[in-house]
Amino acid sequence: MPAKTLILIGPSGVGKSLIGAQLAKKLGRVLLDIDQNIEAHSGVDISWIFDKEGEAGFRERELAALKRGMSIESAIIVTGAGIVTTPACRELIRQPQHLVIHLSAPAWLLYQRLENAGNRPMLADSKGEDRLTRIEQMLEERMPYYEQLADYSLNCRGKAPNQLVRQILDHVQP
Repeated sequence: MPAKTLILIGPSGVGKSLIGAQLAKKLGRVLLDIDQNIEAHSGVDISWIFDKEGEAGFRERELAALKRGMSIESAIIVTGAGIVTTPACRELIRQPQHLVIHLSAPAWLLYQRLENAGNRPMLADSKGEDRLTRIEQMLEERMPYYEQLADYSLNCRGKAPNQLVRQILDHVQP
C-alpha cells in the first residue's frame, strides 16, 4: 500500500513551505507547493492574479492546482492559507488517502513573520495594527476548517523548522 499524501495546512507565515520542502527531501517524495504551482502553470505571480481576477479567480486556480497535486502519489502538498475556505478544496483534502497536518502559531507571531511581506495579497492593504487585526480575522475565519480537516496539529511557536519536521516524521513513520 502506498504511503499517504501529506498535506500541510495552516495560516500564512507559519512555515508550511519550508517544512514541506524539508519533509519532501527527508522522505524522498515529490513536493507540490500550491502557490508555486499556480505561478508556474499560469506564468504570472499570485499578486497579478489577485489584481486581475480577484480572490475568486485565484481560488479557481488553487482548486485546479490542488487537483494536479492529487494526481501525484504519496506527495507532500503545501497549501495556501485560504485554501480551506473553498468547499471543493476541503472535499479533496479530507479524502482518506491523505494525512492532513495543521501547522499553527499565534497571531502575534504570524504578524512578526509577515510584517514586511509584500507578496501576500490578502494582507496587501494592511499595515501595523491593521495587519495584526487582519491576521486575527483570517485565523478566526479559517481555524474551524483547519481543525476539522487536521489529522495531526502542531503549534509552531518556539520550535525550529527541523524540530517540527522531526515531530511530523515521528508521527508519520511507524
